[in-house]
Amino acid sequence: MILGTMIIRGINNGIKSIVALAIVMGNAFCASAAKPVPTAPKTFLDSLQFNYESSIWGKDPDVPLEPLRQTTQSTLKDLSYYGVFEDAPLLSTDRTIFVDTSYHVQIHTTKREVLQEKDETHSHIGAGGSLGATWMTYNSNFGEGKVSLSPSAHLMYDYYLNRNWGFMVGVNFSFTTGTFIANNYSDEYSYVDYEGDLLNFKYKVGEIEEINKLVLLDVPITLSYTTGKLFGHAGLKVGVPVKLKYDQTLKDCDFTCEIPAYNTTMNHGLALGLNGNESKFNGEFSSSPIMIMFTADAGYRFKINDMFSINAGIFFDKALYRIKFKADSDEDNIQFAKNKDVYDFLKTSKPKDESELPAYLIHSSVLSGQQMTTKQRIAQSLGYTNLGLKITVTFDRYGKDYPREKYSDDENSGESTLTALENE
Repeated sequence: MILGTMIIRGINNGIKSIVALAIVMGNAFCASAAKPVPTAPKTFLDSLQFNYESSIWGKDPDVPLEPLRQTTQSTLKDLSYYGVFEDAPLLSTDRTIFVDTSYHVQIHTTKREVLQEKDETHSHIGAGGSLGATWMTYNSNFGEGKVSLSPSAHLMYDYYLNRNWGFMVGVNFSFTTGTFIANNYSDEYSYVDYEGDLLNFKYKVGEIEEINKLVLLDVPITLSYTTGKLFGHAGLKVGVPVKLKYDQTLKDCDFTCEIPAYNTTMNHGLALGLNGNESKFNGEFSSSPIMIMFTADAGYRFKINDMFSINAGIFFDKALYRIKFKADSDEDNIQFAKNKDVYDFLKTSKPKDESELPAYLIHSSVLSGQQMTTKQRIAQSLGYTNLGLKITVTFDRYGKDYPREKYSDDENSGESTLTALENE
């Protein structure tokens, strides 16, 4: 009886021990299961999501990309090519791509290394017109020029190497008018007539008005800059005068002729039909000096659609030096002689016999004439300044990576993605 009791008690104690051991082992197992298993540290590259659809490879690339290798110095900016961010270069193909420790993106193919810049080129071909205030300054001791309005027409080609900088060439036709005014002009001269008598002439002109009409062909070559819808150009123009005509009006003329041998003074203007009347003359220069001008303009581009724009702005042209006209380029003048630099501004003809009577008036432009008394040119040289408004209609072409307005939302989202990744 006692033996049976002891056996039962021993079995009971063994079961308790087994249960306790099982509880200890269960607790140990749970504790070990709850402990996290060590994993490889997550790198910056692991968090970078590649957008195939917006990348240069397209949504379904034909050639799978091999893994990008990470270096400890890599930054989001260095890896910007991996997405569609603003500063990303174009990767032309396919193989191993990595960022080295000097922060340079390397692309290795089986044949060569390729790294291309973004295609942000763009160009504008345009035609338009302008209207400006023109100052022709005559550098004269006898009179001065007046401001006038001058229209022009132009063609242009504007090519940008990137988003901001480029160059422009073109051709302009300007129809420029300059007006010279002189008051109370006088002169005198003498000659011996065909009978051997000395004749002394004096004259006065109440007002000289000469209108110079210039057709100017000029070719601008400029540097171009644009930002947003603003643009500007600055450079040089080579101006070739195609035609220069002059229309001259003399008002309130008074001619007198003194003959000392006969102690006589006569109003020679009566014979010439000058006194108290207006006399009009005209002429044309067959050639004139080439002009080199500084030119600049600036304005705003109004987009009509993806292909056309209207450019509106202001322009400024300034001749870098004053030009001088040779008299022999006025070939129809009665005073013409080859290589002649200057004509007499105003005088009467010199009859050789009675068949050439009555005398007639000889004239020249203020640009090529001189006062006979002083041998001083009426206008020493001509300066040119033009300032006005300019409008151009352009046909626009843009490189495939040039940011367009319709992609502004995508660009903003790309910038937001970039900011989010930098924050991470």
